[in-house]
Amino acid sequence: MLQSSQVIMIELERGLAVNIDEEIIDVLHLAYGIYPKEFTADDLKAVHEIGKHIAEGGALHAIGQGGDMIALSRPDLNFVLKFAYDDQSPKGFSPKFSKRVEHGFSLGKENLGGILAPSMDIPLLSSEGESDNQVIYTAIVQEKVITVEHYLNSLESKARLKEEERLKKDFILITGAMWDRGIFDMDPSWEENYGVILVPRAPSIGLLDWGALYAKGQLVLIDIGHLSDNPEEFPEYEGIERQHLYEESLKSFFDPSNFKNRFGLLVNDDWMPTPGIVVPEP
Repeated sequence: MLQSSQVIMIELERGLAVNIDEEIIDVLHLAYGIYPKEFTADDLKAVHEIGKHIAEGGALHAIGQGGDMIALSRPDLNFVLKFAYDDQSPKGFSPKFSKRVEHGFSLGKENLGGILAPSMDIPLLSSEGESDNQVIYTAIVQEKVITVEHYLNSLESKARLKEEERLKKDFILITGAMWDRGIFDMDPSWEENYGVILVPRAPSIGLLDWGALYAKGQLVLIDIGHLSDNPEEFPEYEGIERQHLYEESLKSFFDPSNFKNRFGLLVNDDWMPTPGIVVPEP
C-alpha cells in the first residue's frame, strides 16, 4: 500500500494526476510483472528529481505526437515524458505501450548506448479513485533534444546545407553501428525520428569506439517505435522497397546486400546499455 509520505504528486495535462512512489521497485513489479528490476542509485535519484521538477513547475504540455506515442514536456525541463498514444482515450494516452514499442525500447535500452538518447522507463500510478482501482501508467523519460527536421529549419541556408551533409554522414554511421549490433530502424523518416544534442552531458559509461558519448551536436535516435531485430522485416516498409524509401544520396547505403553483409556482424559483443537521464537539481 502506498503511503502519502512516499508519494510525489505530478499534475499532467488533460487532467491526469500521477504519482511516483519512492518504493519504485514495488510499483515496477505491479506495472510489468517483473521482479526484481535492477535500478542503480543514479536511476532512483533521477526518478525523484523528475518528480520534483514536474511538481514544482505545473502542467506538462504535448510537444509531439506520432502513431504510437505522445510526448509531454515544458520549456524549463531537460526531458520529455512519452506515453502510449490513444486517440480513443479521454486523456489522449493509455497505460501501456504496444508490444512492438516495448520490444523496441528493450532493444534500444540494452544495446544502443551512445546511439539512443538517454532514456529510462518509469511507472506512474494514477490517483483517480480508490487505491484498489488505481491504474499504473508506463512512461518513457528521455532527454530532450531537437529533432533533425526542426534543427535544420532553424539554420540559415548556408549553415543548413553544411549541417545537413554532416548529419547524413552521422546517420549512416549510426545506422551501420545498429546493423552491426543486429538492430535496425524500420521507419525511414530519419529527420523526425532522430535528434541533435544541443546541451552536452558528461559521459557516464565511457566512450564508444566510433564517437564521443552524447557530445554537443551529436545525432541520436529518439523514436524506438520501429526498431527491429528481425532481418526479414528489412526489405520493405509499408509495401515499398527499402532503397526507394530514401533520398538519392542514401539509397546505395540501404542496398539489401550491404545490410546483409553487416547485420549482426558483432551482435555477440557486449554492447553498452543506454544510460538513464541526468536531471539537474531544481
